Amino acid sequence: MEESEVLTPAQELGIRLREVRKQQKLSLNDLEERSSGRWKSVVVGSYERGDRSITAVNLERLAAFYGVPVSEFFPDPTPAKPSSVPVRPLLDLTALRASTATTVMPLKRFALGIERARGDWNGQVLSMRRSDLALLSMLAAMSPQDYISACVSLGIMHTPKSDR
Repeated sequence: MEESEVLTPAQELGIRLREVRKQQKLSLNDLEERSSGRWKSVVVGSYERGDRSITAVNLERLAAFYGVPVSEFFPDPTPAKPSSVPVRPLLDLTALRASTATTVMPLKRFALGIERARGDWNGQVLSMRRSDLALLSMLAAMSPQDYISACVSLGIMHTPKSDR
C-alpha cells in the first residue's frame, strides 16, 4: 500500500484487528483452532484486510474472544490536548543518581536507557522529550505536568519556569 493511499474505515479497523491478534501471538489458523471453528481464518483475514465488513455484534464477540474492550479497535475520539510544557525539562542526572528515593528507581533505569539509545553520555543533564514525559507520567499514573512538578520538587528535574 502506498503512503499517499487513504485507508477506508474498514481497512483501519482491519489493521487494528490484526494488531490485536498478533499481540496475542495468534496466527489466523491458531485463532480458528482456539475458537473451535467459531472464527474462520478466511473470514477474520477478510476483516483484517478490510475486504469484508464486520457487524457490531461480531466485533463485540471477537473483542470478547480476544479479551479486549471493543473501544480498543477504534481511535480515541477525544482530540489530544497540546502539551502545556513549552520547553523541554532537563533531568539532572547527578541529582538523580544521588537520590535514594525508591520512587525514582524506574526513572534511573529509564534515563540510562535513554542515554544508551541516544548515545548521550554528557552525564550532567538529559533533555526530556514530550514522548519521554508522556510515557513516564503514564507509568506513574499522573499527568505530564504533575509528573514534572513531582520531579522538580525532588530536585531531579529543572525547567526554566522552575528556575525563576
